[in-house]
Amino acid sequence: MCDAAAYCAAVGKRLCGAIGGGSVSSTAADLSLNVASKSQWYNACTSNGVNQFTYGKSSVMGNCNDGLSFSTTTVPVASMPECQSPISGYEGVFDLIGNVSEWEDNCYGSAGQADVCKPRGFSFGGDEAMPMCNQFTYANRAATYANIGFRCCVP
Repeated sequence: MCDAAAYCAAVGKRLCGAIGGGSVSSTAADLSLNVASKSQWYNACTSNGVNQFTYGKSSVMGNCNDGLSFSTTTVPVASMPECQSPISGYEGVFDLIGNVSEWEDNCYGSAGQADVCKPRGFSFGGDEAMPMCNQFTYANRAATYANIGFRCCVP
């Protein structure tokens, strides 16, 4: 995740996090992670809290490269045109669910490389029953995985 944050900064953006800047709180006491007015990633995935899936209110098998598609690898970004919001202002943001999970600035603590973070969006080949916008996985800040990527947001 640290490399993702550094890359985003180098291109004049930041790793997606809290609306207005900074980290999204992901503690058990403050679940801002799944509040559209708090998290840039969740806001985009749910079209400002309207949808449960990036493309609508209910699951559609095959819309995204997620566990429901039974894929075993990534696909080119935006190659699944239904894997985006149909709502004006949110269309054109592809693959928030599926393809690869994405780092978000939402780690527990900021003390070091072992901090636990919550990548969002699930990835290809996952075994999740329902890949909704409000779900996430866990990973250490310094870890690298073939199925976790990142998305840069505007500052």
